[in-house]
Amino acid sequence: MALYRYVYTSFWEDAKVQEEMTPEDKLFYLYLLTNPCTTMTGIYSITKKRMAFDLGYSIETVNSLVDRFENYHKTIKYNEETREIALLNWGKYNLNKGGKPVEDCIKRDLQGVKDKKLVSLVGERVQNEKLKSLYLACLESFDDTSHDTSTIRERYVDKTKTKTKTKTKTKTKTKKTNVETLENRKKEILSSLEDVKAFVSSLSLRDDSTLDPDLLVEYFDSIRLTRSTGRVSVNVLTRLIDKWSKYSPVVVEYAIRIHLLNHDDKRENYTIGIMRHTKEEEAVQKLSALKAKGGVKNAGNYGDFGGSETDGIDEEPYDGYYDQFPGLFAN
Repeated sequence: MALYRYVYTSFWEDAKVQEEMTPEDKLFYLYLLTNPCTTMTGIYSITKKRMAFDLGYSIETVNSLVDRFENYHKTIKYNEETREIALLNWGKYNLNKGGKPVEDCIKRDLQGVKDKKLVSLVGERVQNEKLKSLYLACLESFDDTSHDTSTIRERYVDKTKTKTKTKTKTKTKTKKTNVETLENRKKEILSSLEDVKAFVSSLSLRDDSTLDPDLLVEYFDSIRLTRSTGRVSVNVLTRLIDKWSKYSPVVVEYAIRIHLLNHDDKRENYTIGIMRHTKEEEAVQKLSALKAKGGVKNAGNYGDFGGSETDGIDEEPYDGYYDQFPGLFAN
């Protein structure tokens, strides 16, 4: 039941209202637009007896008015069997603005319409494309072929919906493919050096990364061998790479190389520990020192922050203090 309905002042400026409607016609039409049985769809159930009671007319007068509006003014359609009436121009004045509350209300009310032909008749005159599509969607979900739903299908080509539907399907399909691919990759298990090489070759590293692929292969394979099974999941490695994004490339490379040089039997948490306790300037200096001593092959060129090449080379970069807290850097 409606609490209120809008009647635009333009109602009185409509040529049909001014020139063709009698005073009785105008009262009857305003009643059809504003009575308590109206819904947001412009289609609602009401008996002729109710109309007669509300207006103080006889049943014969109401029958005459309904026939006049249906066949002469052609502004309504009344189903004698379902006792439903459709205001054909409802959308012209009442459905210009949408929004989720309005859309939800229309969807709900359309589901209660018994004669879906009325949905077609009202829907084809709705000017708001978004709201118009709700009427079409209601028809598409209706399986009873005893009602003619061809009118709105033949006269109305919702280009906006067609484009949106195609775009949505493509986007959904692409998203689904990407998700499936990602999920499949996460389930992969690397159990050999060849598996690790294949994984590294498929990686798409950040743009500023200068990490040598051979270094990554060596590192990831060492991580694999820290497992008692000699296997490591792709999920573990991808999560590890995500953690690297917090640090500069030079710090990442330095941590990986020191890990491999001094503690290749430790797990990946040790590498993260080195990264967390190494400044970028320090990493550059120590990588340069390692390169000068021949301990680094294919090292990235990160420039020089100053300092001696051999400064700190013999110093242990990470003393293992955090190893006593195994959950501190857990994935």
